[in-house]
Amino acid sequence: MRSTVSFPFEPGKHKRIAVKVIDFRGNEVVRVSKIGDNKEVNRYG
Repeated sequence: MRSTVSFPFEPGKHKRIAVKVIDFRGNEVVRVSKIGDNKEVNRYG
């Protein structure tokens, strides 16, 4: 599965989203951001 578009969803009570990216080598990165805010909340790698 490869995509740059999300399915529509209703924001939860904390107003955050998580995006997980896995590259072709299997490396994973997860980024959690507040909805409507361009500032990074947390980052794991």
